[in-house]
Amino acid sequence: MALYDLETARKLVIQAGLKLQQLGLIARTWGNISARISDSQFVITPSGRSYETLTPEQIVIVNISDCSYEGDIKPSSEKLVHAAAYKARPQAQFIIHTHQNFASAVSILGRPVRQIGTLASSAAGLLPDVDNADDLRSVLGDEVPCAEYGSNGSIQLMNNVSKALLSCPSADTVLMQNHGVLCTGSSFEHAFRLASSLETAACLFYLQMTAAANNPDPLRQAVLKTFRGGIDLTTLTLTDTAFSPDGSSRLLRARIRSPFLLEACRRADVSADETVFLRPYIDDQAQCIGADLPCIHIRGWNEDGSTNVEDASRIRSLLREHNGILCVADSPSDSCGLLTGSNKDDLTAAAIVLEKGCIAAVLAGFADKARPLTKEEAAMDRKVYVESYSRLKNA
Repeated sequence: MALYDLETARKLVIQAGLKLQQLGLIARTWGNISARISDSQFVITPSGRSYETLTPEQIVIVNISDCSYEGDIKPSSEKLVHAAAYKARPQAQFIIHTHQNFASAVSILGRPVRQIGTLASSAAGLLPDVDNADDLRSVLGDEVPCAEYGSNGSIQLMNNVSKALLSCPSADTVLMQNHGVLCTGSSFEHAFRLASSLETAACLFYLQMTAAANNPDPLRQAVLKTFRGGIDLTTLTLTDTAFSPDGSSRLLRARIRSPFLLEACRRADVSADETVFLRPYIDDQAQCIGADLPCIHIRGWNEDGSTNVEDASRIRSLLREHNGILCVADSPSDSCGLLTGSNKDDLTAAAIVLEKGCIAAVLAGFADKARPLTKEEAAMDRKVYVESYSRLKNA
């Protein structure tokens, strides 16, 4: 029996979208939310629409059996995953799919997070907000499975998520490799408790994996700062940049210096006059920024924000072909990321996604089997985003 009637379910889905943004569990309109309204139907967020402007009528009714839907508004591309979760978890009443920072990063390892209680107990004191390991285990259980990678909205992803849920009947959360998290709650409130508890467990796991627990180096400080306050973009500065001689082709350019981006630059192995192309570990980085990320060495910045002629020429050339670059400077404090976009909203979303991609990339440096997206997967994610999602979002 469904916990929510149609009107209540639609209102809660809208409320959840705003809450996901406020808590930093998603950027822009990535992620999706659904609520069961009967044994055979659920409502879900539409595809590519801003959470800030959603109305109840835009929340789409979908049939669990075959994912057919009512009305002219297209539901989220992840409706297949939600339907699979409602089938695998008959008790589920509210589902949120998030792209939260540390859980998404941990997903690149492609393995379950086990022994939640032991993990929390052994890391006591590392995170001030974690007082009771039993609380974490009581919400999450003792294992969070990981579904193998599947492209967004694909039958493969649906099958992989279903397999992961069925393989661990006690779990209400599942990691989605290179992608994010699915939380199958018994209520609106339960779904958010799952997401919050999983982020805590993933952060503890991240500290353990990177061996940063007892080392007060920049990495541990970056972990703690990001966990406490989310991704900080206070250093995001925008400049209006002309890309054609007559100034008719213009883009905004952002220069960002955030904790994990600086950590990724610090650990990058790139020499002068070399360009290293880094494959993304998180699929929304491929979508929003590109199928690869150039990483270059620069000498540094002048007081007016310029750099030497040779570096400036390379930067301009790369930004004509790529949405973003990592610039590794001789002085670590001068390293930064450069992004381009047509408006501040695009740049802010790209900056959030790039920082999350750097969180994952740093973890990959400590793991034997971290999985980046293949060139084909990253290229397809970028193509679908540019041709479908971003066009719908801007419309």
